[in-house]
Amino acid sequence: MKPQPPLQFRGRTYTVTQTVNGCTSLAGSGIAAPKTTPVAPAVTVVDNCNGTSTLTASAYTGTLLWSTNETTASITVSVAGTYSVTQTVNGCTSLAGSGIAAPKTTPVAPAVTVVDNCMDFHTHSFGLIPGHIVEVPMKPQLPLLYLWQDPILLLKR
Repeated sequence: MKPQPPLQFRGRTYTVTQTVNGCTSLAGSGIAAPKTTPVAPAVTVVDNCNGTSTLTASAYTGTLLWSTNETTASITVSVAGTYSVTQTVNGCTSLAGSGIAAPKTTPVAPAVTVVDNCMDFHTHSFGLIPGHIVEVPMKPQLPLLYLWQDPILLLKR
């Protein structure tokens, strides 16, 4: 529910007269109908692995304006930082909703060296395919997760 103006300002008729050189005018009048200020839009952020972040506004009914001057529901940015958005409804502008973008990048593929050794089929261990050793450099950036396509490979350190 949207907040309403205080009762003393809603639908009240105001009158005014003016006096010039001792002569008073007829009364002029008007009805006050203040508009409510809309709420700030909510902002969700998805930090993608392609060097961008996507910010999406929700909980709005008016026209949006982002700090990037875009007016769409979602924006995609490539620079980390705080981005804000306001909405305008019936000429009234909300406070800003904001989100912090922290784009991520996809890590480079790990260097892998396959050495085809001569191994006796009867002496291999750990279910290793005879004659194959896979080496991966042990100075990667952390956090790290290697996903092997073949579960019977041996990681040599």
